[in-house]
Order: sequence, then C-alpha cells, then structure tokens
Amino acid sequence: MSMPLLATAADDGVALWDGGDEPRLRFAPHSASISALRWTANDRVLASASLDGAVVLSEPDGALFDTLRPTAPPNSRGPIVPIPVLAIAWSPASRYLASGSADALVRIFDLQKREHALTLRGQRSGVCALSWSPSEVHVASASALGDVLVHRVQVRMWQKSESNHQSASLGEGGLRQWPGMRWPRARCRSLR
Repeated sequence: MSMPLLATAADDGVALWDGGDEPRLRFAPHSASISALRWTANDRVLASASLDGAVVLSEPDGALFDTLRPTAPPNSRGPIVPIPVLAIAWSPASRYLASGSADALVRIFDLQKREHALTLRGQRSGVCALSWSPSEVHVASASALGDVLVHRVQVRMWQKSESNHQSASLGEGGLRQWPGMRWPRARCRSLR
C-alpha cells in the first residue's frame, strides 16, 4: 500500500487521500471534533488532536498506534476531566510531540518512552498554535488572545525541569490573521 499524500479531518473522522476523487481510507479515532492533524517528518505516524481531550497516533493504514491523554496538573482539585486539545506539533526528529490545550498549557510527550515529559506554562488562554525550532531546543506557543511565547525546553527532557520563555504579542487581531507559525532559521540561531 502506498503512503497517503494528504490527511483531512471533519466532524466524522479522518480521511486519507492518495490523489483520487475519493479518499483511500476513512476512520474515526475520536469521539468529538478533530482540531488538528500532523504527520511525522517521515509520514509514518499521523497525530490527530480532538476536543475529546485525546491525541491519537495512527499508522498510514488507519491502525491505532497509541493514544495520549493530557490531564490536569497534579495540583488541580476536583475530578480529572478531559481537556480539549487545540493544537499539536511534532519535533523535527519526530521523537517529541507538543500538544496545546484549552487549559493554556503545552504538554510535551516523549514518544520513544511513551510518556508525558514536560509541561510548559505561561499562556493566558487556550493554546491554539505550536511550532518547534529546527534544533528542538525551543517551542513557540500562541494563544487565542494573540500572545506568542517562546519556551526553551531542556534537550534532556527526563530532567523535567522548568522551562523559560520569552514573550511577544501579535497585537490587534492576534492569531485570527496568523493561522500557523513557522520558525525562520536565523531567528533560531539568535535565541540560543
């Protein structure tokens, strides 16, 4: 089976396309609307994020690979409830997956160890866009309010140390005018 060229999502699930008029495959990995889709750099795993609070990792044939569930921080009170995931981004080497949620937190998952590795704080509202630097040292997060934070994450995530961030505002209109973020390579060198 050839690799799909495109993945699309709608309320009824994911469709994988290979150039024809009809999708090659359809599957429904979530119980609520899908908010984001991202392939790994080698196109072997598709991550889908959803308002159901899960990030599902699927293979190109639609087979379930793994499910990640961001949960409330340990100091939260009350029952653990699903937190809608609004954005996801793979690290350039596809080892780490960042998820941005409605609770204004960015969670970094280590896919090699299959565990939650780090939580990044600082946003004032739900995280709706994420981007990794090419060096995997920084993660940028943007909120619905238009705030952009650049988090310096530890290369050795197993230390689970606190992250530092630099902030900037996109000003009037915020991300409504910026549907995604990309890192210019020159900017990455200046942040080291």
